[in-house]
Amino acid sequence: MPKSLNNIITSEDYFKELKNTFPEIALKIDGEDGEHFKMERFADYTIKQIQTNNIAELKRCFDFQNEKISICPALESAMVVSYCESLLLGDLASIINNFTSYMKPRLFKMYDDYKVFYFDLVEKSK
Repeated sequence: MPKSLNNIITSEDYFKELKNTFPEIALKIDGEDGEHFKMERFADYTIKQIQTNNIAELKRCFDFQNEKISICPALESAMVVSYCESLLLGDLASIINNFTSYMKPRLFKMYDDYKVFYFDLVEKSK
Protein backbone atom coordinates (compact mmCIF):
# COMPACT_ATOMS: atom_id res chain seq x y z
CA MET A 1 0.00 0.00 0.00
CA PRO A 2 1.11 3.57 -0.50
CA LYS A 3 2.85 5.20 2.42
CA SER A 4 0.37 8.10 2.26
CA LEU A 5 -2.45 9.42 0.13
CA ASN A 6 0.08 11.75 -1.47
CA ASN A 7 1.62 8.70 -3.19
CA ILE A 8 -1.63 7.75 -4.98
CA ILE A 9 -1.64 8.42 -8.71
CA THR A 10 -4.62 8.78 -11.03
CA SER A 11 -5.26 6.54 -14.00
CA GLU A 12 -4.29 9.48 -16.22
CA ASP A 13 -0.94 9.72 -14.42
CA TYR A 14 -0.45 5.96 -14.77
CA PHE A 15 -0.92 6.05 -18.54
CA LYS A 16 1.25 9.16 -18.87
CA GLU A 17 4.06 7.35 -17.01
CA LEU A 18 3.45 4.22 -19.06
CA LYS A 19 3.85 6.15 -22.31
CA ASN A 20 6.97 7.91 -21.02
CA THR A 21 8.50 4.63 -19.88
CA PHE A 22 7.50 2.69 -23.01
CA PRO A 23 7.28 5.30 -25.78
CA GLU A 24 7.04 2.61 -28.44
CA ILE A 25 3.44 1.91 -27.37
CA ALA A 26 2.36 5.52 -26.81
CA LEU A 27 0.42 5.74 -30.08
CA LYS A 28 -1.39 2.48 -29.38
CA ILE A 29 -2.34 3.69 -25.90
CA ASP A 30 -3.51 7.05 -27.26
CA GLY A 31 -5.55 5.24 -29.92
CA GLU A 32 -7.70 3.46 -27.36
CA ASP A 33 -10.76 4.62 -25.46
CA GLY A 34 -11.11 3.27 -21.97
CA GLU A 35 -8.71 2.08 -19.34
CA HIS A 36 -9.24 -1.62 -20.01
CA PHE A 37 -8.39 -1.30 -23.71
CA LYS A 38 -5.31 0.77 -22.89
CA MET A 39 -4.22 -1.82 -20.34
CA GLU A 40 -4.68 -4.56 -22.95
CA ARG A 41 -2.23 -2.74 -25.23
CA PHE A 42 0.33 -2.88 -22.43
CA ALA A 43 -0.42 -6.58 -21.98
CA ASP A 44 0.09 -7.06 -25.74
CA TYR A 45 3.45 -5.32 -25.47
CA THR A 46 4.42 -7.50 -22.50
CA ILE A 47 3.44 -10.64 -24.41
CA LYS A 48 5.52 -9.48 -27.38
CA GLN A 49 8.58 -9.42 -25.09
CA ILE A 50 8.01 -13.08 -24.27
CA GLN A 51 7.50 -13.95 -27.95
CA THR A 52 10.78 -12.26 -28.88
CA ASN A 53 12.60 -13.60 -25.80
CA ASN A 54 13.41 -10.05 -24.68
CA ILE A 55 13.73 -10.87 -20.99
CA ALA A 56 15.23 -7.49 -20.04
CA GLU A 57 12.23 -5.64 -21.49
CA LEU A 58 9.81 -8.19 -20.02
CA LYS A 59 11.27 -7.48 -16.59
CA ARG A 60 10.82 -3.74 -17.19
CA CYS A 61 7.15 -4.35 -18.02
CA PHE A 62 6.61 -6.48 -14.94
CA ASP A 63 8.54 -4.07 -12.71
CA PHE A 64 6.52 -1.10 -13.96
CA GLN A 65 3.25 -2.87 -13.25
CA ASN A 66 4.43 -4.15 -9.87
CA GLU A 67 5.37 -0.62 -8.81
CA LYS A 68 2.01 0.84 -9.84
CA ILE A 69 -0.28 -1.75 -8.23
CA SER A 70 -0.18 -0.17 -4.79
CA ILE A 71 -0.22 3.46 -5.90
CA CYS A 72 -2.95 3.38 -8.53
CA PRO A 73 -5.99 1.69 -6.97
CA ALA A 74 -8.23 3.26 -9.64
CA LEU A 75 -6.79 0.81 -12.16
CA GLU A 76 -6.86 -2.36 -10.08
CA SER A 77 -9.73 -3.83 -12.09
CA ALA A 78 -8.01 -3.06 -15.41
CA MET A 79 -4.75 -4.51 -14.11
CA VAL A 80 -6.48 -7.74 -13.16
CA VAL A 81 -8.98 -8.17 -15.98
CA SER A 82 -7.08 -6.65 -18.87
CA TYR A 83 -3.43 -7.24 -17.96
CA CYS A 84 -3.29 -10.39 -15.84
CA GLU A 85 -6.11 -12.07 -17.75
CA SER A 86 -4.40 -11.36 -21.07
CA LEU A 87 -1.26 -13.02 -19.76
CA LEU A 88 -3.17 -15.98 -18.32
CA LEU A 89 -5.49 -16.63 -21.26
CA GLY A 90 -3.81 -14.94 -24.22
CA ASP A 91 -1.63 -16.26 -27.01
CA LEU A 92 1.02 -17.51 -24.60
CA ALA A 93 -1.26 -19.12 -22.04
CA SER A 94 0.45 -22.47 -22.42
CA ILE A 95 3.89 -21.08 -21.51
CA ILE A 96 3.22 -18.03 -19.33
CA ASN A 97 4.08 -19.96 -16.17
CA ASN A 98 7.65 -20.18 -17.44
CA PHE A 99 7.88 -16.40 -17.11
CA THR A 100 5.98 -15.56 -13.92
CA SER A 101 9.21 -15.99 -11.95
CA TYR A 102 10.25 -12.60 -13.36
CA MET A 103 7.28 -10.96 -11.64
CA LYS A 104 7.91 -9.16 -8.39
CA PRO A 105 5.71 -10.07 -5.39
CA ARG A 106 2.77 -7.65 -5.80
CA LEU A 107 2.29 -8.43 -9.48
CA PHE A 108 2.75 -12.15 -8.94
CA LYS A 109 0.15 -12.11 -6.15
CA MET A 110 -2.32 -10.20 -8.33
CA TYR A 111 -1.71 -12.60 -11.23
CA ASP A 112 -1.83 -15.73 -9.08
CA ASP A 113 -4.96 -14.63 -7.18
CA TYR A 114 -6.70 -14.06 -10.50
CA LYS A 115 -5.48 -17.41 -11.83
CA VAL A 116 -6.87 -19.22 -8.78
CA PHE A 117 -10.16 -17.29 -9.05
CA TYR A 118 -10.48 -17.98 -12.78
CA PHE A 119 -9.79 -21.71 -12.61
CA ASP A 120 -12.04 -22.07 -9.57
CA LEU A 121 -14.82 -20.37 -11.54
CA VAL A 122 -14.21 -22.68 -14.50
CA GLU A 123 -14.35 -25.72 -12.22
CA LYS A 124 -17.57 -24.58 -10.55
CA SER A 125 -19.24 -24.00 -13.91
CA LYS A 126 -18.81 -27.65 -14.94
